[in-house]
Amino acid sequence: MDQERIQDNIDRYLSGEMNPDERREFELEVSQTPEIQRLLDFNRKLYKEIEVWGKQKLRKRLDDYYSAYLEESDLDHDQAAQTHIADPIPAVLNKTPRILGARWWRMGIAAGITGLLVISMIFFIRQQPKVELTEETPAETPVDSLEEIAPPDSLQGRSKSKPGKEGEQPKPQQSVPGASKEKMLKSQPAYALSNIKRLPKSFVRAADYPQQLQYTFKNGMLTLYGDPLIPPLRLKLFRQKGRLLLQFADDFFFIDPTETARPLIQIGPLSVSDPQPLDESIRIRLANLQESKFTQSDLEVWTGTSPQQIYSFEEKNGKRALILGGLPEGENPLVYVVNGQTCFLVLGSSVFELDNAVNQPVVLRRINGASSANARLFEGSKEFERKVYKIQ
Repeated sequence: MDQERIQDNIDRYLSGEMNPDERREFELEVSQTPEIQRLLDFNRKLYKEIEVWGKQKLRKRLDDYYSAYLEESDLDHDQAAQTHIADPIPAVLNKTPRILGARWWRMGIAAGITGLLVISMIFFIRQQPKVELTEETPAETPVDSLEEIAPPDSLQGRSKSKPGKEGEQPKPQQSVPGASKEKMLKSQPAYALSNIKRLPKSFVRAADYPQQLQYTFKNGMLTLYGDPLIPPLRLKLFRQKGRLLLQFADDFFFIDPTETARPLIQIGPLSVSDPQPLDESIRIRLANLQESKFTQSDLEVWTGTSPQQIYSFEEKNGKRALILGGLPEGENPLVYVVNGQTCFLVLGSSVFELDNAVNQPVVLRRINGASSANARLFEGSKEFERKVYKIQ
């Protein structure tokens, strides 16, 4: 990825320097590349902060400069009146260059202040604190089985210490009988975490995508599991000698009534010629990835109270750990590790994509189906209707 070109395009896009064709081409590239989308969101926030902060600081600074200029101008005017009382015209003309020069002087000061603001903001961002695990791993937290927390129609089978006086050594914390130690997180005040606890293993799931397609068929509803991103236009339904057939792309599968999930078994080549529409329609539902097969992941996830919704990844004793802060109270988070590498956080109807390369606290970024195909893996199931055709 050409970082210099991408950053240049982002700057030109946000500053309005792109023509309409360039904007459309760049927006298409952003919609197809999550990394560029993240950079664009970051730069947009940076531009906004600089604009708000710069306007406030610049307005006050220019007001001070202008007041000083007026005082100096009044003083010069009084001196000119005393020395050129008989001829006021030259005094007026002599002030014109001073006013014009002051205007350019003010513009130069504004440009200098804006540059300092940009440099300060970049330095601040690079100095963001790193969250670090500092204590040993606690005892295993007992949790319920995976089957007990899965959706009803899912496919199973797959304390802080206070500082002492100056020069006094801090006292070690007393362990509580029957309770495991907590991992403590070091961070700057902006990312301070409290009430740290480990998320039960049953809420951390490993899933593959795509999976072998499975189905259920009951009450006129055909539900497909394993790939929520199947294009609906590639699915067709037929009846052959009374038996229901599903066509997906160029493959055909028999569909039998069943309330438990079955794998789609491909049948031999089939020629479809002169299909006749029947007075029958069937609803098709594409189940999201949460309803498909999954197992428990070995990723450790820790949550804590924080003023911001943040996350970061850490290494501890050779194991990866995910740190989450500022999540809503009373809402159980679900963490999915897809294909062993890409992580997603699901909070109710909200989906967040987590970058494995993040090793310092960053703000959680919500994604949706309009901006990212990955969000559609976890969003609500898609339903549509298909007419059935008769074939020989």
